[in-house]
Amino acid sequence: MDGAHKRTLERALQIVRSKERLAVALELPVEELETYMAGERPLPDQAFITALDIVANGKEERK
Repeated sequence: MDGAHKRTLERALQIVRSKERLAVALELPVEELETYMAGERPLPDQAFITALDIVANGKEERK
């Protein structure tokens, strides 16, 4: 995974305060999120866009 994706996920995690909440916001299973955070797989574009929204807004988006 590229550095921008990893940094964005890490910052989004700081904002939402738990992997479980971040996984819900990104509509991913926690186990899958962990593989993306570890750089084992490329992050899907839609998940990256959602993570960018979280970072830009400084809070979770409510659906």
